[in-house]
Amino acid sequence: MKSKQTTLLSALVLSIIFWSGCKKENPSTNGDFFGNGTFVLCEGAFQQGNARIDFLNKTLDSLKTDIFSEANNIPLGDVLQSMSVINEKAFIVVNNSGKIEVTDPKSMKIITSITGFTSPRYVCRVSDEKAYVSDLFGGELKILDLNSLTTTGSVSLPGWTEEMWNRNGTLWVTNGSRNHVYLIENNQLTDSISVGYGSLCIREDMNGKAWVLTGGNYLDNTPSKLVKINPSTRQVEWENSLNSYGASKLRMNGDGSVLYFLFNGVVYRKNSSDEGAPTPFISTPGNYFYGIGIDPVNGNIWLGDAGDFSSAGTVLIFSPSGTLLKQFTTGVAPSDFVF
Repeated sequence: MKSKQTTLLSALVLSIIFWSGCKKENPSTNGDFFGNGTFVLCEGAFQQGNARIDFLNKTLDSLKTDIFSEANNIPLGDVLQSMSVINEKAFIVVNNSGKIEVTDPKSMKIITSITGFTSPRYVCRVSDEKAYVSDLFGGELKILDLNSLTTTGSVSLPGWTEEMWNRNGTLWVTNGSRNHVYLIENNQLTDSISVGYGSLCIREDMNGKAWVLTGGNYLDNTPSKLVKINPSTRQVEWENSLNSYGASKLRMNGDGSVLYFLFNGVVYRKNSSDEGAPTPFISTPGNYFYGIGIDPVNGNIWLGDAGDFSSAGTVLIFSPSGTLLKQFTTGVAPSDFVF
């Protein structure tokens, strides 16, 4: 007959085995993130404070959830807008919380929090010492010192400033509530280029040309446009109007040869070197795509389905040819990816 001590010891061993098994299924966030997988940015529901970042490893077989909160024991905040890795630091822009969390991208541990924004959107580096921050309602760009991690001034710009592009020290700024892309040099507005209403995204292709996607305007049904600009002459070289408003999230593959964007929940694609119009590429029954990212190494297409914008979203990963590779559940409103 077993003794009471033996029975207790056996129960303890079984308990340890059980909980060890659980930890393998839900791995700790302790580890080296940046460079070893993909960050999944989940906006969260507006005013619910449930934004989060998940992380899927390179082999697509280990998902770690809510890594910022686990690393810092605090919630990330209200509406995660974007994340940029600059000078070995992650700049995580939390829009409705009016802040940027600066973290170590390998551990997600907070280095500092930068506040004083109205409604920040994106961070764009123009030198080792300086970056700019766009803003939805601020009517300005904030100037960010990358050494002190503080704001040092601002540049007034009308309307809703969105994605930015640095070309040889000149900052190109899209604007979601105007008809132009604005150019900033030495903290001064120096030029503008007419592209159509509601420019939201800007990318550079393999030939150094700038591509701008406009969202259009639902109030008067101004359609979205895809525009190619020669940055040397600052002239529009090609444009294509879609049949309605609402296109968003222009992305480019790693070598700049293929563009992707979202329109009516469908992925559109276009080669950057030809004159053809963009065409539908990925559309799946039951999915309305809200987020997109392109892995710069293998060209895989990561798509986020936000569902009802209040419960768990879904991420689907496709090969460059459009074959579904993986699907998994993530946080509320998966909107972007950092590779």
